[in-house]
Amino acid sequence: MACLSSEDRDQISAFEISPSTKCLSTETYPDQVYQYFRWSVSCGQRKIESAPADKNGKEELIEDGYLLFRKPRDEVKLLVRQLEALRDRESEVVIFEPAEPSFDLKILRPDNDEEGLKVFLFVDESSVETGISRWDAIGIRYFTDDEKLTLFINELKSEFNC
Repeated sequence: MACLSSEDRDQISAFEISPSTKCLSTETYPDQVYQYFRWSVSCGQRKIESAPADKNGKEELIEDGYLLFRKPRDEVKLLVRQLEALRDRESEVVIFEPAEPSFDLKILRPDNDEEGLKVFLFVDESSVETGISRWDAIGIRYFTDDEKLTLFINELKSEFNC
């Protein structure tokens, strides 16, 4: 999983994301390619995840749930470009919400801090459950740094073949 963890080493917070299927398309929309993914957020010993293991240890995936479009616009590559611009100081903020609004990620560099980054992540579980996007969401916020951002970018590229 690609992991963006906090700078706090005593009480680690993190956002993790990984593909759960290969890229897919349908006959109905042949020009669209999408990919389901798993996510988790954690803070210390507490963890919330999209695909918890069942009694047999096998992961259950909500196939109509969390997805990112890969064509006609590759949302993973878009996210990577935004993250790289933030890391390279070409931008001061990343605001990312996929076309299927299952999560909202915002990362900013507060007070022109050289290394520190503030991460806000909200997961719209109701959008996945009902198909209707709402403002209600599970959220986490924490501080990270450029080193951890670079690791996250590299892991995203590797996990999602960017």
